Amino acid sequence: MTTRGLATGGAAVLLGTALTLTPATARAASDAEPVPIPVEPFVPRTGDDAQLVRAWERWQSRGIEEYVTRVSLSCFCAPRPALRTEVHADDTQLVTTIEEDPQVRRVKGYGADRLFRMLRRAYAEAESVEVEWTRRGLPREVAVDHVGGAVDDEVTYRIRFAAR
Repeated sequence: MTTRGLATGGAAVLLGTALTLTPATARAASDAEPVPIPVEPFVPRTGDDAQLVRAWERWQSRGIEEYVTRVSLSCFCAPRPALRTEVHADDTQLVTTIEEDPQVRRVKGYGADRLFRMLRRAYAEAESVEVEWTRRGLPREVAVDHVGGAVDDEVTYRIRFAAR
């Protein structure tokens, strides 16, 4: 299922966390024990996109507390490694890159709640947002055009999900 929402305004939206992973930071990060980061919950608000709220309700109805996401980013920007995020009982337990698999410290990763919050912001601020949803209510692919008519500002997220 694909949905499209148009928002007013041309403000750019940054959905991802900028991540620069050098060999030195990869080694330092992989040496440390993972520190759980509490998940900031998504709570629907008046004015949220209807598709977003319905998807969140589907996700909540599943009651899944332990899962892994893998998020890769496509854009006209510097290449970034895909991020693998493990979530256990509302804590982000471990965020790693897919290619080299070192732990990435102090990156929130992409748990379901963060994905929903990012989509809320995109719907509110971007020129257009296209989302392909899974049957569980999670985004599978998100395409964001920050500024209509501008070149090289589009961002696409591809999300894979596995319950544990």
